[in-house]
Amino acid sequence: MKGYKGVLFDFNGTMYFDKEINDIAWLAIINELSQEKVDDLNVFSKGMATYQNTSFAKGILQKLCLPCDPDTIRDVWTRKEEIYIHLAKERKMFSLVPGLADYLDHLKTAGIPVNIASLAPKMNFDYYFEYLGLGEWFDMDKIVYDDCISYSDKVSMYLKSAKNISLEMKDCLVFEDSDTGVQDAKKAGCRNAIQIYRKDHKPILDEIVIDRINDYTELKDR
Repeated sequence: MKGYKGVLFDFNGTMYFDKEINDIAWLAIINELSQEKVDDLNVFSKGMATYQNTSFAKGILQKLCLPCDPDTIRDVWTRKEEIYIHLAKERKMFSLVPGLADYLDHLKTAGIPVNIASLAPKMNFDYYFEYLGLGEWFDMDKIVYDDCISYSDKVSMYLKSAKNISLEMKDCLVFEDSDTGVQDAKKAGCRNAIQIYRKDHKPILDEIVIDRINDYTELKDR
C-alpha cells in the first residue's frame, strides 16, 4: 500500500460496526410514525435511498404519506440519532473495528495524516470522540460529517476531508465498506481504496479497490 500520503476513512461500517443498532433505531422511528406496525426494515425500505442520512428520513415520511418539509425531515433524522446513541450506550458499544487502533497508532508514528468523511451527524461524533477515543488520532475540527448544509454529496465530503489535511484525493488511501462510497471516493479523485468486507456485503469490483479485509488485523502491508 505504497504511494499514498494520507488515509481517509468512512466511519459507520468501516471504523465502527453498528448496522444492527442503526437498523433498530430506524425501525423504531418508522413505528413511531406509522399507524400500522412495521416488523421488517428491509421490506419497508426496498427501493429507498441509503438509510444513513436525511434522504432516508424523507423517504420514510413520503412512504407514510406524511409531511416532508425540511424541518420535519431534520426532526425525524435527529430523533433517530438520539435513539441510535441511546442504544450504543446501553449496549456499551465502545470499541472500534478490531485492529484499527493499532493501525491508527502506526499511521500516527509514521507521520501519515488521517481524516474521516462520514454521513453521520455531529451529535454522533460527539459520542464517538467521547466513548471511542477518536481524539487520540483525529482532529474534530478537521473531520467531515453531515451537517445538512455544507455538502451536496459524499464526493464533496471526501474532497473537503482531504483538503482539511492539506492533501489531494489522488494522494489518499480510502477505507470504505459500500460500493457507493467507493464510487464517490473515485469521483473525488481517489486512486486506491480498501473495502471493509463483511458477510452482508458484496465484493466491490472496481479497479481502485486494491484489497478487501474483514477488519484491520488482516492488513498485509501498512
